[in-house]
This record gives sequence, structure tokens and C-alpha cells, in this order.
Amino acid sequence: RFVKRMVIAFILRWTSYALLFVFATVCLATGLYYLAELVEEYEKLTRKLIRWAIWTILGIHFLVWIFEGYPFINVIIGVGAHLLYYRLLQQFPRIQLASPMFIVSVAALLVDHIMWFRFFTSEWHPFEDVVTFFLSCVWLVPFAFFISLTSAENSLPSYGATMSASGEPVDVDGSGKRSSNLLVACFKFLKRKQEELIPMERIFGDRHSGYKAL
Repeated sequence: RFVKRMVIAFILRWTSYALLFVFATVCLATGLYYLAELVEEYEKLTRKLIRWAIWTILGIHFLVWIFEGYPFINVIIGVGAHLLYYRLLQQFPRIQLASPMFIVSVAALLVDHIMWFRFFTSEWHPFEDVVTFFLSCVWLVPFAFFISLTSAENSLPSYGATMSASGEPVDVDGSGKRSSNLLVACFKFLKRKQEELIPMERIFGDRHSGYKAL
């Protein structure tokens, strides 16, 4: 009987973990979509917020070096990474993923992350301090760029673009290319594919018409 209880508890525990993971994933996807919609609507305000965030984080780097004694090399790398982000901000929101500045900024993010990770794992620090520093001083600006990425290519045809009467995409920015938030376009693309695989409106429409016939 004790073994049976252990098996049932084990199954319930891992089922709860799976449900928690699904709920967390759905909440994260919903939040990202909402943020991407806001960024797409308020591009100028988003640019200002990112600029202010970069200058604030630069100041925090010097403060932790002076008052907390964080390694000078780590601080310099962090400052250099955010200066590259500031240069990348000139392309906002139509950042070219193949541009040298974007590639160098991604490389700087990786180096910055590795250096701070090595520092915090080399000696003990409160977990809350580590998470706070990474969220605010390492990941915040790159995350803002991630949800602000704009797709000006034709990689996702007809998603996020205005369609003409003939079914052709309409130019919305005067450059001959459609401009849409890349994250929003991806969500709309996945939603369209889901509707193609599971045509819920057709199913419910057939049921509704069947009820009327009855």
C-alpha cells in the first residue's frame, strides 16, 4: 500500500509540473505578444525608454564597481556592450539581422553574459542579487530589442499586412516592403497555421446550422 501511495504521489507531482510548465509557457507567450503589440504601436516612446534604460544601466555599472567592488574588466565589458546597443538603437525599429552592428551586439551580449556568470559562480552571492543584476543589467536591453524587432521582408506573406481587393499585400511604409513587428508576425503566422489545421469556426458553424435544422 505504501508503494502504491508513492507511485500515485509521483504521478501527481509530475503531472502538476507539466501543467505548470504549460501554463507558464502560455502566460509568457501572451505577455510577449502584448508587449510586441505595444512596441509596434508606440515606436518613438519605446526608443526613448530603451535609450533611458541604457544610460541608467551604464550608471549602475560604475556604481557597482565603485561601491560593490565588482571586477573592472566585467564592468568595462558591460559598458562596452551597452554602448554597442546604443549604436544599434540608431537602426531601431527596422534592425537588419544581417548587419555587422547587430552581429557584434549579439556577440557582446554573449561575452557579457559569460563574464558575469563566471564572476557570480566563482564566489558566493545572494541568489536575489544575481537574478536582479542579470535581469536589469545584462538581459533587459537585449530583451527590449528582441520584442522590438521589425520584419521588413516578405518572409511571412500576408501576415500583419493590409490586403488589397486583388489579394496582394499593400505597401504600408512607402519603401516597397511591408513593415511589421517580427514577433507579432510570427504569432499571427502560427495562429493562421493553427486555424488551417483546426478550423474551429467551420466546426462550430456546422454545429450551429445543424441545431437550426433541428
